[in-house]
Parts: sequence; structure tokens; C-alpha cells
Amino acid sequence: MKRALPLLSFLLLIAAFPTPAQKTEKLPTTQQVVSNFVKAVGGEEAWHKLHSRVRKGTIEFTDMGLKGTVELDEEAPDKILLTASVAVLGDFRRGYDGVTGWSENPQTGVVKTSGAELADTRREAEFYMPLRLTEVYSHMEVTGPQTVEGHDTWEVKASALDGAERTFDFDQKTGYLLRITGDEISPDGKQKDHIELFLEDYKAFDGIMLPTIHRQTSPVPLVIDFTDVKHNVPLADSIFSPPSSQPTGQ
Repeated sequence: MKRALPLLSFLLLIAAFPTPAQKTEKLPTTQQVVSNFVKAVGGEEAWHKLHSRVRKGTIEFTDMGLKGTVELDEEAPDKILLTASVAVLGDFRRGYDGVTGWSENPQTGVVKTSGAELADTRREAEFYMPLRLTEVYSHMEVTGPQTVEGHDTWEVKASALDGAERTFDFDQKTGYLLRITGDEISPDGKQKDHIELFLEDYKAFDGIMLPTIHRQTSPVPLVIDFTDVKHNVPLADSIFSPPSSQPTGQ
């Protein structure tokens, strides 16, 4: 007569068989997600045909009801200047010339950035960022599916060598980057601000796709709507450097 399995052994045997609830969805690799993103926004060849970009549009601070104009000038490989003029608040600028990061506003004047804030500015200045994501962020991992405002996305956790962390949400169908979240050092360097940025309304410009609406929900709710985009515009290197005629601080 065959002996029955002890109860514990029997339960362990049952547990070894997968159940529907235990089945997990196979995740794409980071390379697959990033490659789909690069393809979605035009591909490497199209991006490398471009060396500068000028975007103009409007900015609105939604909680304050304040509106203004904005211009974003970029030059490959790593120069950037953001200029905003807002009613009541005045004019604001933030730039990086490949070496020096700086900001200017009516309250502080011109201030050079350093440390974590400078590192963040340097990443923002990456002209070919879609092509260099896996280089800029030393570690990237697909952590699972998410839903971003009705869109099924792949969530990717990323970290840079300086410790900066970001979470990217890529649309599973289109490949577009839809949301960026993470912590960023505040301009005064005293605290970390949680950033949540939605990238919306992708449109074609000179062979590549760009989000024309940048909607930030925190730390300061605002919406930037780029209505004019031009590529390969001549830009003087001097516009990206801090004004030399005004005193700078640290």
C-alpha cells in the first residue's frame, strides 16, 4: 500500500504549480523601451541633422492666473537658454553654456549654479537627450506597467552617477515619453522639490517629434505651450553665458 504524502509536503507540492494570480507580465528591456522612444521621435538620423532649436510660446502659472511669453534656445551638444517674461513677476532667464550654469530674476539678479542644481541644468541642456538617455543615466530599469492619464505606459526608474533619480513613463503604444517625475534641488539649494512634468501634444518638426505642451503639476503648477519651433537657427554662443556686466553670486 502506497503511503500518502504528509500534509505539509502535499501543500508545498500544490504551491509549486503556478496559478493565474501568480503569472506576471513579461516586461520589455530598457533598451527596447528606449529604442521605441527614439524611433517614435524620429530616429537617430533625423536628430543628427539638427544642431540648434528655437522654441517660442506662452507660459501660464495656473495657480496664480499669471501669463506670459517664453523662449527656449538650444544648441548642440549642450547649450540652453530659457527666457520667460511674466506679467507682474518680470523677466526670468536660466542658461548653461556647456560649462557654467546660471539663472537671473528680478529679486536675485544673476546667480551661478553649482552642485546638484548645476548637474540638473547640464542634463536639461542635452540637445540629443532622446539618443543619450542610457548614457546620461547610468542605471535604468523597467519596473512595470503604469497608467498615466488613461495611457498604458512602461515605467522606467533611472539614476545618474551624481545620485539624481528620475522616473520616466513611456506610452506602450506610441513610444512617446509622457511623464517625468523626481526630486530636484531648489534654486536656493536648501531643499528638494518634487517634480512632476507631463509632455503632451507631440507634433512633427523637421523630421522629429516634439511635445509642444509641457505641463508641470509640482512644485509650481504651470503650462508651457510652444507654438513656434524652428531648427538650425544661427545662435551666438554668448547668449548662453551669464551676463558679464552684472555681478554674480554663488
